[in-house]
Amino acid sequence: MKQILGSILLLFVLFPLRLSAQKLSFYRASSSSETLEDVRNKTFVEFEEKVNKGFENGVYWIKVENTSEAIVCELTSAHLKDVQCYVDGLEHSLVLGTLFPTFSLAANKTAFMKISCEMEAFIPFKLSKSNEFNKVENRRLLYSGLYYGFALMVLIINLFYFFSLKEKSFLYYSVFLFFISLAMFQRDGFVGLLLGEDFNLSYFEILTHFLGGVAGSVFAIDYLNMESYWKRYKAIVYSINALAFIIMVVYMTTGLFFWLMVADFVVISILTLIWISGVILFRQNTYSKIFVIAYVFVLIMAFDFFISPLMGWANIGITTKYMKIAGILEMLLLSYAVVYRMKVLHQEYILKERQLYNYTKELHSLEEELQKLNEGKENDITADILSAREVQILELIGAGKINKEIAEELYISVNTVKYHTKKLYAKLNIKSRNEIQPGFVESLN
Repeated sequence: MKQILGSILLLFVLFPLRLSAQKLSFYRASSSSETLEDVRNKTFVEFEEKVNKGFENGVYWIKVENTSEAIVCELTSAHLKDVQCYVDGLEHSLVLGTLFPTFSLAANKTAFMKISCEMEAFIPFKLSKSNEFNKVENRRLLYSGLYYGFALMVLIINLFYFFSLKEKSFLYYSVFLFFISLAMFQRDGFVGLLLGEDFNLSYFEILTHFLGGVAGSVFAIDYLNMESYWKRYKAIVYSINALAFIIMVVYMTTGLFFWLMVADFVVISILTLIWISGVILFRQNTYSKIFVIAYVFVLIMAFDFFISPLMGWANIGITTKYMKIAGILEMLLLSYAVVYRMKVLHQEYILKERQLYNYTKELHSLEEELQKLNEGKENDITADILSAREVQILELIGAGKINKEIAEELYISVNTVKYHTKKLYAKLNIKSRNEIQPGFVESLN
């Protein structure tokens, strides 16, 4: 098992080193009508790997000066569709059949790219040697296939558990996992490649994020049993989800990028609230601890990967590679946590069932003794001798056990333990359990 996980991590980590013989710079156009001739002599600002200007969207010109061998330039963002490339003053064709906008550049050539950023102004660059590009692309498809195949396997297993055990947490987590994977699938460029350039990716993305937030809310409320701790918790979380839905509709109606940004903020705030709730319940049970640990890394990375580019904040370099590694760990931990939680709840149910049975049995026995008392017959209530149950409780008190531990060991309620203890004190003429030491029962005989 360790070798398999090690191989998966190794596949994700072994990426080719970034080329260093190219100079990248950008210029933000004042108008979308500016032509190549208009921007040639403009002042370009150098950057490395990505342009990250957040909500300062619009048209950007990128200048790539290649002083090395032939390379392939790839804009690794599914949000960038309207891209034009010029080499030697002529429009240069993009490479077809790739996940993201890609073009090849010969050695000692300079390319100008006109990029329309309809959403956030986030333009990440990936440079590869021409003779290695196909290997890089095949490697990426392999990594993606491993990730989505693993996600599908986990989803099917959880659905199998749901239909076999009728435990709703498995279903809720399956839906949550589906929308997380769908969001990653879109960011990897597969949705655009499969459905074509005319498909409205921004609507698809915001809808996926919203439904993912709803699914995450339903799963967390059920998994952590939130309503048993806070009666209004569900109403508050669902109200925030309703707000996200309204903002999503406003964005789809107006098309303004601002509302997309606000909607994503609301969704991430819902997931953050859920995690904070798990932190508050951290000491309550083991499955809450697993939830918090599994969720924290994905939450941080999702914020860095989805929110930071929207705002133009400097991020820590989270890419889909690291998101997928975190996703695999989260799937393993949370799937185990759901199984563990079901096992714990089942054990608690059996314990309560036994306690209820014993409590009912003792009530029935007490009714019989009361009946004997009313009829003037000999009974345990007025008898000076200790009953078998009282002897058991006396021995456990002498062993230093508290009422709760005695109740769990004998499968009776704490109130029943208190009832027998009170009778013991009266029969033995003692005032506290400190007088009951190990061997006390033997000393009575």
